[in-house]
Amino acid sequence: MIFIERSKSEIRSKAWGEVLYKFVTIQAYADAVGVPRETARDWMNNEKAKVSFPFLAKTEVLTGISIERLSPFTEEENRIMRQWQNTKQLNTIEMLLDEIVIKNSITSNCFESRIIVDVNGRLISGWSQIEKLRAEGKRKALVSVLDLEVLLLEMRTLQDISVDFLINERVDVGLSLKELAGSHQGERTDLVSNLGNENLKNDKNNGQLRRKCSEVRGKIDQKIAKIVGLSSRDSYIRAMKVCLQGIQELVYAMNHELVSINKAFQLSKSPKEQQQELLNIWLSSHKRKVCNGY
Repeated sequence: MIFIERSKSEIRSKAWGEVLYKFVTIQAYADAVGVPRETARDWMNNEKAKVSFPFLAKTEVLTGISIERLSPFTEEENRIMRQWQNTKQLNTIEMLLDEIVIKNSITSNCFESRIIVDVNGRLISGWSQIEKLRAEGKRKALVSVLDLEVLLLEMRTLQDISVDFLINERVDVGLSLKELAGSHQGERTDLVSNLGNENLKNDKNNGQLRRKCSEVRGKIDQKIAKIVGLSSRDSYIRAMKVCLQGIQELVYAMNHELVSINKAFQLSKSPKEQQQELLNIWLSSHKRKVCNGY
């Protein structure tokens, strides 16, 4: 596993710890799902405790924490539950805009993107939507909740969760996964050394270190591309470049397959003030168009 390795016991313990953190007390959680306090306490503290699917599903809806993390010992049952459930939709809740934690990393610039947060309320995608709602004087919004940890553990992919992710949303999820993976791994001491070390003054050693770092980054990007449902590492990297340096109309055209990821990537390398004209020329030559204001 490229990202993180945890035993099933550790996965379960962390997930139920997050549930308790959200509800503050065991009694509050027990009341929310409709079970006695002792039952809820047993679920949280006893890894052998069996939690039936209706309560797993209700807990996932209330918290956004995936049943795969809440009950990692029942992989086959979880798979059957997902097939039976077959909703292919993200959990949606109402949040105050001020409650959404805006992280430092950049998200793509696209007004049609949903507001997506992780289970702790940290923004994954939809920053432009938040700014638009604030400009309209809105204080609340419907947000979709995505459990990043279940993706990082490679227990599910975006395709398992929902089939209607826009390309820019997939990119934003990928950026958040990379950030989360870094917080789990910390610095790679096997890759990063003290630059003052005499050995690193040797060009050969420097070249080997750079190649090793590049190989690791490539493997991580390839894994992320698979998790978020893009065809290859190159497609993921190019889509990310479009989202981060392209105008909104270009991102929209890529999202709706009016232009391919590769073509959008080529256009995004032009200065932003030229991208609209170049996009219009290409779309006209292929008898396609982007509607004004989307």
